Amino acid sequence: MKKGLIITLLITSMLFMVGFAPTAGQSYWEEMKKVYEWDAMEGDTDLEVIISVPGQLEATYNITMYSQTDLEAFVSYIEMEVEIEEADETTHQIPTVKMYTKGSNIYINTDLVVHLLSLAESELPFETEAEYIMLQSGENNMNMDLTSLTDIIGFLENMDLGIDLGMTQEGDTYSLRIESDKMIDLLDVYIKYVITNMDQLTNLFMQGDVPEEMVLTEEQQAEMLEMYEMYITPQKDMAKGFILGSYYDQVTTFHENSYTEDAELFFTTPMGKMHIDMISSGQKLDTTTIELPTSVMVITEDELTNLMISGFGATQDMPEGSQLQAIVDLQGDYMKITEGEVLEGNINLKVEEGRSYIVVEDIQELLDIEFEGLEGFMMIQDLEQYGYQIQWNPDSRTIEIYN
Repeated sequence: MKKGLIITLLITSMLFMVGFAPTAGQSYWEEMKKVYEWDAMEGDTDLEVIISVPGQLEATYNITMYSQTDLEAFVSYIEMEVEIEEADETTHQIPTVKMYTKGSNIYINTDLVVHLLSLAESELPFETEAEYIMLQSGENNMNMDLTSLTDIIGFLENMDLGIDLGMTQEGDTYSLRIESDKMIDLLDVYIKYVITNMDQLTNLFMQGDVPEEMVLTEEQQAEMLEMYEMYITPQKDMAKGFILGSYYDQVTTFHENSYTEDAELFFTTPMGKMHIDMISSGQKLDTTTIELPTSVMVITEDELTNLMISGFGATQDMPEGSQLQAIVDLQGDYMKITEGEVLEGNINLKVEEGRSYIVVEDIQELLDIEFEGLEGFMMIQDLEQYGYQIQWNPDSRTIEIYN
């Protein structure tokens, strides 16, 4: 079931990125299709994001973004300024984001990557004078080009989710308001639609041969839908109450070769609130001036993930030279960090009187070691007798094993 959940979340998130157009009125959808048919475009976006989680995070993010896209070559450039204002009114900026995309590959300015790695207490394992780092997509990553965009638009155009979002039209201006109850209803039908059409969606978004682990049988799809109806559907009313008062507003105006859009999202829960104001515009271009960077260092997605994880944890000062070997949560799910890759799995773990125990065979496989004469459960803390350091991370509620 784990692989089904991963695919479901992936495709559902992509549907939300495309938007609400298929259910918002045929006239609006026809106007949006004209935008997708432009050869090239540029856009400006101003964003204010306010997050309030009492006792944890109080901050305002002011973001300005300029973008230029060549839809024929499927190349884009994005430049973004981000200013962060903390609760004590201190402000700071991250380095300017300069990002290019071509197909599924992403180019990011090196100084931004270095900054983000430093936040994860990591760093580049090599010296480079390259101005950009290209994040190279995996062999079976999502396929994004003009053909795939056309396929996605065609697929969305044929979607029928059976929900009227109540979009209104006055001339060339379209208005939409979605309140909390309808947000949950929309998410519910999206997820059901994704599960039911998993095979089509996987083929639509993946390039090359689809990995076997991402192919679901009809029986697996039926099982997923049955589990969803059994465990998730009965919680819909509770979910509606949980985000009661949340809403999404959108006003879009189309012109001959441009559009403007004002959008507002307010999301509230008992734990905290998030408020997003967005003003954006797009304009058709006859041609673009995008030139991909030439000063580039190539890094794969797996390599970047390993860099981020290598700086994860370390809740206390560790002896110099200590290396993170594994992270284990209280359900037994683990990440095993090895040179060049991160492996995931599950081991037999139990917690008694505040102490964690793992089956000896699982420990041996997790750490690639052997214990002679030991069997059954072993207290994780006892690994310190064999040269390991054990740390409890209270933020992520995970056990970190170092060597």
